[in-house]
Amino acid sequence: MDKPHLVYGIATDHTHSREAAQDASSALMMSTTSDAGIQNVGLFVVADGMVGRDESESAAALAVQTVVAEVMRQVYAPLQAHMGDYEVPVRQVLVNAFLAANQRLLASPSYGTTAMTAALVNGSMAYIAHVGDTSAHLITPAGVQQLTTTHHLAHRLVESGQATWEQLFLNQVDVTNVLYRTVGKNEPLEVDVITAQIDPTSQILLCTDGLSGWNWERVPKNEIASVMMSSYDLQFACNRLITLAQERDTIDAVTAILVGVDNH
Repeated sequence: MDKPHLVYGIATDHTHSREAAQDASSALMMSTTSDAGIQNVGLFVVADGMVGRDESESAAALAVQTVVAEVMRQVYAPLQAHMGDYEVPVRQVLVNAFLAANQRLLASPSYGTTAMTAALVNGSMAYIAHVGDTSAHLITPAGVQQLTTTHHLAHRLVESGQATWEQLFLNQVDVTNVLYRTVGKNEPLEVDVITAQIDPTSQILLCTDGLSGWNWERVPKNEIASVMMSSYDLQFACNRLITLAQERDTIDAVTAILVGVDNH
């Protein structure tokens, strides 16, 4: 039996980007056919990192390129060679890809560091690797649920009881741009890996903090859900999310990828 067909939308806007920051993203789909049917595998990556000494040095772009290359080598090539009949250790592949990106950035310190979230989706199962303040969310008719942990000092202080969101909103505690875990900062790198199931009524949203932020103050979760309910396809929804962030005058670059399944 064929697995559900993957569909996605991807959109980005750099008009509000801070000079020292830059987004990068990638969406890569592969379909194989065999006696078992059609298999769809998709890799989706968003990153938000530093710009190096010149515009050609982007930590986010280098990290995304590395992850894509590693997944192509360790997942796509074996699947293609075996016509989809191949068991892939997806969790370890994603961790290895992030570690390879970390090594490349550590070897090129002028590029700086980056946050990054990647989803490898096989049928209806999504494997999500994550470091930093980019994020992954599950969108269902019930609303938006953040799947990843935000590796930002603000979240750590609130979770540990050392500060409240009200104190942070009033700038009583300075946590500006303080990420305690990023790709290219330290070795060894700890990579979060989680799984999520999607169906025709749900989607995975990957985005940079230009959309979500660490308190959703510009584009609230209920508006994200409303966009999904009113959109006729995922590309239209992605474009609308970017527009919302622009209308709210976000100060950072905005990138969004929406991934869903279609049984038709």
